[in-house]
Amino acid sequence: MTGKNWDIKRCQKGDEAEIIKLREIVFGDKVSIEHWKWQFLDNPSGPAIIWLAIADGNVVGQYALALQRLKIGDEIVLGSYGLDEMTHHDYRGRGIITTLAEQVFKDAAQEGVDVTYGIPNEQIHWLYLNRLNWFDVSEIQMLCKIFNFGKVLEKKANLPKWIGDIIQPVINIAYRILDSMIGPFNIPELEVKEVNSFDDDINDFFIRASKDKSIIAVRDKKYLNWRFTNKPGANYRILYAKKRGEILGYITFGITKKRDALNFGSIADILTLPGDSATARILIHAAIEKLREEGMDIVIFRTLKSIPYYGIAIKLGFVPIWYKKTQLSARINNGNIPLDLLQNPLNWYFSISDTDEA
Repeated sequence: MTGKNWDIKRCQKGDEAEIIKLREIVFGDKVSIEHWKWQFLDNPSGPAIIWLAIADGNVVGQYALALQRLKIGDEIVLGSYGLDEMTHHDYRGRGIITTLAEQVFKDAAQEGVDVTYGIPNEQIHWLYLNRLNWFDVSEIQMLCKIFNFGKVLEKKANLPKWIGDIIQPVINIAYRILDSMIGPFNIPELEVKEVNSFDDDINDFFIRASKDKSIIAVRDKKYLNWRFTNKPGANYRILYAKKRGEILGYITFGITKKRDALNFGSIADILTLPGDSATARILIHAAIEKLREEGMDIVIFRTLKSIPYYGIAIKLGFVPIWYKKTQLSARINNGNIPLDLLQNPLNWYFSISDTDEA
């Protein structure tokens, strides 16, 4: 297929080296072949749908959907999320992304991918809403909890470190007061334990935990281990909450240490049984303390305001970063899912690990 001086084609084996090369040009980072295969080929929901723009034998554009099994209502359906949309700077403004996306969504509909969601950046958000039949679901709130105000002010606000060092003891007292108000952080017979991977019991737990959720990514053993323990180069940790041997919840969190900058921790995913705010509170607090022990300067938690964990995080000392809001958006690829079900943010259980951004 031809579009001016570039053609498009579906990704084939052997294209990955050129795709990685384009990614480095566009985003300034380079991923390994191992990481690319993990992300686009080894996904337990199936290999990604990828279309490429080709000019002079080189990949100059990409639009991709990673497949994601979703529980919608009482059914398990095949969904997807968008990732790594990119165009070489020499070929921008030529309609490449629109052309590729239209072909990707045509294939998705034919291959039984009912719905697509994603977090579009500012540049592509308008295109999604006005040209590609997407709609907005909800703002994604970024929350943060700061452990090292001196370093944060020095690196982010270019202020003297001593200002933050003066503020920090006051903040620490405030954190302790908040903990005393929302605690206790233990329940008789409840054990919070770090594990290296997810076991078979997580499958039954997901069935119980997802009963009250209208839209949620399937979090079974195969998916969770692929997402958190098999990801090349990742540094995720997993906490189980168990009572009498039964899983009541889990939380995953990541550690990013940057030399001469800030050490970031992030809460990637959490799930507890319906209505169990006590276990959620204990798990989030336990993850915070683990990240504090690891020397994190700041912890980030991205979630929807409609999800109960948002309110629990606020009570534990997280604060919203008002200028860092992004949008959860979605589109229907065929007529199998009711539009009003997808448009209502109260129906969605979403964590940042449901995309490629964690």
